[in-house]
Amino acid sequence: MNSKNKIHIHRIVPLILFLFLLSLLGCDRSSESVRKSLDIAEHLMENHPDSALSVIDSIDTATLTQKSQKARYALLKSMALD
Repeated sequence: MNSKNKIHIHRIVPLILFLFLLSLLGCDRSSESVRKSLDIAEHLMENHPDSALSVIDSIDTATLTQKSQKARYALLKSMALD
């Protein structure tokens, strides 16, 4: 391997690592946002089910990546509709 190729690899590896870490952090934020919205809906459920339903309906279901999030979303939505 000549020195020219080493220079390119030396520049590319940190860029790839940075992009990988950025994608991990991006996923974590959406998950945290969903968790907070579900917490708010759960808090509102007993006294203000219509408001809880509005919060639940504002959640983009494509952001529900974990099975536990999907289950909690479905449970809270069914409770609000009841």
